[in-house]
Amino acid sequence: MFIVFLGNRKTKKALGKLANYLPGALSKSPFDASYKGNYQGLNFSVSLISGEKNRLKGLYINIYKSSFLNLVIYNEKSKEKSLTIFSERIGRIQEVKTNDETFDREFFILSNDAQKAMNYLNNSARKQIITELFTEGFDAIAIDSKKLSLQKRKYDLSKDFDPQRMNGALQRLNALASGI
Repeated sequence: MFIVFLGNRKTKKALGKLANYLPGALSKSPFDASYKGNYQGLNFSVSLISGEKNRLKGLYINIYKSSFLNLVIYNEKSKEKSLTIFSERIGRIQEVKTNDETFDREFFILSNDAQKAMNYLNNSARKQIITELFTEGFDAIAIDSKKLSLQKRKYDLSKDFDPQRMNGALQRLNALASGI
């Protein structure tokens, strides 16, 4: 327990740097290592997870918005390792193909409603945003009934917490949220 507390203190110190350029605050709970705020009208959180039960280690960026859609997108190269990471969150799942050969070759998409997922992804601007986020090193994008999430397992605080990069990730996630 003491080790977890010390780890959270270090994590909170890193997350506290977000206050220099993002509106929000650190969680007051000693066991919740997250920074929460509001970005362009939507609540967000940024968390650094050290690898707990049911959660992989990584950087998580969430935008909170109700959704009609349950969807997970992985980079095609990481699908074998990632197949079950978010899939339990969204219930019964199936693979989704968008009928865009290039996009389908690059990404592995799971949803509990293939038609809703295809309708959502039938937008070139959204596909471009998704491609950009994976180019930035994110491993997964998940949408459930409450939020949109970005996950990056191999994060670098000096790069990923750069103001321009973090604002860019939030801006892109916010743009994806506009379609749900």
